[in-house]
Amino acid sequence: MQDLVINMQDLSSEKEISNPLVSVKNNVTYNQDWPKISIITPSFNQGIFIEDTIKSIVLQNYPNLEYLIFDGGSKDDTVSIIQKYEEYLYYWESMPDDGQAHAINKGFSKCTGDIVGWINSDDMLLPESLFTIAKHYQKNKNLILLGDVININFSNKTKKTIHQKNINFENMIAPFITPLQWHQPGVFVPRQVLDPNLMLDESLRYLFDQDWMIRLLRVLEVSYIKQPVAIFRLHSKSKTVGEKFNWLSEQKVIVNRYWDYIPEKKKKKTLSYLEFFDAANSLGVKNWNRKNGQIKLRKAFLINPKIFFSWNFLQFAIRSVLPYRFIDLGRRFLIKVNLFSPND
Repeated sequence: MQDLVINMQDLSSEKEISNPLVSVKNNVTYNQDWPKISIITPSFNQGIFIEDTIKSIVLQNYPNLEYLIFDGGSKDDTVSIIQKYEEYLYYWESMPDDGQAHAINKGFSKCTGDIVGWINSDDMLLPESLFTIAKHYQKNKNLILLGDVININFSNKTKKTIHQKNINFENMIAPFITPLQWHQPGVFVPRQVLDPNLMLDESLRYLFDQDWMIRLLRVLEVSYIKQPVAIFRLHSKSKTVGEKFNWLSEQKVIVNRYWDYIPEKKKKKTLSYLEFFDAANSLGVKNWNRKNGQIKLRKAFLINPKIFFSWNFLQFAIRSVLPYRFIDLGRRFLIKVNLFSPND
């Protein structure tokens, strides 16, 4: 089997990775005995990343792969890159859509695999991960499969493995209360469960994956693969980094949606963290509002005094009393030495 070599040094830059175009001719004979895996890639103006995403999937030479790409009408070179590989794709399109969740839902509706997952156009699968997923599926056909994910941060050139753990319905509806770890690129599910009630909520821009996972966990249990299967790339153009404070309002939507299911013993802490998230949003450079930040920090503390011992709380408590110019100068310095994202 042809291996995909992942050079971590290359991945630590936002510049286009200059790997030569490699022939992706499938050297493994199509074999129906392997479970069919459907991989969906939503895309929009990610030409700098998408070729590496595509190669990380098709170069695995998995013998029963169904790969679909749904591009939202990119204006960069995304389409020309996709066209290089279209003979290896089950389906692709490039047309305006209603966002990432809509693109993935189109994939859910069109795919025919036994197992389905999505890999965003700036992320990658690790070598041989499709074979790993398939073998695990053969022993766990009615479970959510969870593989670990390697995060690579372009700002500070670090990498960290997220080991999926403690994932169940109760923990997912209040994820900041319980020490769970989960990461969407490592999630693969039996396709037959994806009825209309288990599609992504297209009204959500950021946390549609969390909401989807919560609903999945009401009908399925999980099985941990316990090894990395994917790479998640953190960069300034991704929603995870570029719009990270905007996630907080949707976290409140998710909590309110499932509030009745949160155990009473967790509700006080949940409310405290929601106030803290509001404070963090107000004390971010882009949304600077010191007074509101201080009010929200005080509310968070009064609801749950133990939050004071959280490093995140202390960090924002200090930020709330420092002169703004010091905060901005410190931020600029950290950006200059690549220890901070421009969006922090």
